[in-house]
Amino acid sequence: MSSQNEESLVELPVESLRKDPLWRHVVDKLVERGITYGDTIDVSWLEENLECLFASVKFQLSVSEIRHALIERGMYLSGSRTQRTGHYTVIQANQNAEVFDSMLEEQERLNQRALTLAVKTDRSKLTAEEGEALDARAERAAVRKVLMERQGAVEKVLRKHASHILKQPAGEAYA
Repeated sequence: MSSQNEESLVELPVESLRKDPLWRHVVDKLVERGITYGDTIDVSWLEENLECLFASVKFQLSVSEIRHALIERGMYLSGSRTQRTGHYTVIQANQNAEVFDSMLEEQERLNQRALTLAVKTDRSKLTAEEGEALDARAERAAVRKVLMERQGAVEKVLRKHASHILKQPAGEAYA
């Protein structure tokens, strides 16, 4: 190996040599500590363990990944991008329903924005294939939107016919 290659390896940041990103190690530490509903995590502890400052993009992205990992464990990490409190909190289990509703509302807003973007895209700037692909995506999003808007009616029909539908062989139309 040449000395130039050896020097470039020595200059690599420690994080690039790690198998997993720091946020994953933070999640492992939190789980080992027995994190549960109502616990708080100090920003200073996160800064130390993530090896970056609160104001950095890396910190915010890492907290977002930690939040996603905790959601996979049925917990939601609450806290804003401002350091007013100096900590993040795992909300109580009975507050998860509010977060759930908020996430669904955001999903609906994002779906509508995606549809608007697809509809307003200048088709003259797209190839025929690109336009068709965008239209197909928009159609799927529109169907999703209609199903969400008429969720109650869809659920009623499914409950009424669920046993019959489930007995149908795969690929066979329901009559």
